[in-house]
Amino acid sequence: MPTNFSSRAPKGQIAVFTAAVFCYWLGLYLYAPTLPIYVKQYSSHLGAIGLVLSMYGLWQALLRFPVGLASDLLGRAKPFILFGYVLTALGAWLIGFADDIVWIGVGRSVTGLAAATWVPIVVVFSRFFPPAQAIRATALMAMVGGAARILATGSTGFLNSAGGYSLAFNLAAVAAGLALLLMLLVRETPRAPTKPSLGPVVSLVRRPQVLFPALLNASSQFVNWAVTFSFIPILAGNMGASDVEVSFLMTDFMVVNLVGLSATAAFVNRLGARKLVRTGFLLLGMATLLAAWSPTVWWLFLAQGLVGLATGIGYPTLMGLSIRHVSDHERTAAMGLHQAVYGFGMFTGPFVAGLLSEQFGIQTTFLMLAVPCLLVLVPQVGGRILHPATADPTGARH
Repeated sequence: MPTNFSSRAPKGQIAVFTAAVFCYWLGLYLYAPTLPIYVKQYSSHLGAIGLVLSMYGLWQALLRFPVGLASDLLGRAKPFILFGYVLTALGAWLIGFADDIVWIGVGRSVTGLAAATWVPIVVVFSRFFPPAQAIRATALMAMVGGAARILATGSTGFLNSAGGYSLAFNLAAVAAGLALLLMLLVRETPRAPTKPSLGPVVSLVRRPQVLFPALLNASSQFVNWAVTFSFIPILAGNMGASDVEVSFLMTDFMVVNLVGLSATAAFVNRLGARKLVRTGFLLLGMATLLAAWSPTVWWLFLAQGLVGLATGIGYPTLMGLSIRHVSDHERTAAMGLHQAVYGFGMFTGPFVAGLLSEQFGIQTTFLMLAVPCLLVLVPQVGGRILHPATADPTGARH
C-alpha cells in the first residue's frame, strides 16, 4: 500500500506516532507476565490454559493479512490503528472483569484482534526509511515496543501487590485510551485506494523471499509463545516464585530482547541476514533446553534471557526480509502475510504446549520444543530453507 503518512512528516508527528505505539504496547503487556497464573485460578487443566492463552495468536493469524489487504483497498491506515487501540482497552477490561475461563478467552481473543494493528503500524514506520533500510526500520519499531514491554512487565508484580490483578488490567485499558488520543493527533493523507485482486496475493504467497521468512518466524514464535508467555510463568509459580519474580522473569526476556533488537539494527549490514537467522535459532534451541533442565527459578531467568536474545535477533531480521524484495505497493500485503503466518506460530505454540504439558509435564515439553529450533541448523534442512529465504540485503557473501 502507498504510505498513509508522509515520509517527510515533521519530527513532532513522528514523535507522537511513536508515543502512541509505546502506549499501545503498554496496554497489551501490563498484565501479561502473570496472565497464565491468573488464568490458572479458573482452571487446573494445562490444556485449557494453553487454549485460552493461544487465542491471542489465533486472531492475529486470522486478521493480520486481511487487515493489510483492507488497508491497501481503502488507501488509509489510521482507521485500523485507531480501532485496534479501542480493542486493546476492551480486551484488557474483559479479562480483568471476567468471572470464568470462557470470558477470559473472549477477552484474550479481543486483544488478539487488537494486535492485528501491528501490520499498518510497522509498514507506516518503515516508510519513513528507504527500502534498503527495511530491516533497520523494523528493528527500530520493534525497539519502541520492546521498551514499552520492559516498563509494562517490570511493573506487573508490583501492581498486583498494590491492587490485585484488576489494577494491571485497568491501567492497561487507560494506556490504550491514551494511545488512541495520541494517534488522533497524527495527520493522515489518504492515498488512492487499490482495486481488489487475488492475483497479487497469490503471487506473494508463492514467492520464497516472502513466504520462507514468515515460516521461519512462525517456528520461532511457536517456541517463544509456548515458553516465555505461557508455561515458564506457570513453571516458576510451581517452583514457588512470587508475582514480582514472575513479572521480572518476563522483564528479563524483554530487556535482553531489546539488546538483540539493538544489535540487529546495528550489525545486520556487517554480518548479513543468514548468519543472524542461524544465530537466533541456535540461541533459541539452547534456551529451551536450559528451561527443560532448570532446577530452580534462577536458572529460568537465564533461559528467559537467551530466548529474548534469540528472538531479538531473529524476529526483525525475518520480518524485514519479508518486505525487502517486494515493490512499494505490495509492502502492506506482504507484511500482513508475514505476520499472519507467524501468528499461527503464536497460536499453536501455547495450545500444543498445553496439550503436551498435560501429558508429559512442562519441562519435558520444553525439551521437545528445542528440536525444531536445532533442526534449522542442520545443513540438509536449514540450508534449503535459509538460502532462498534470506537473500542477503547487503549483497555480501558468507
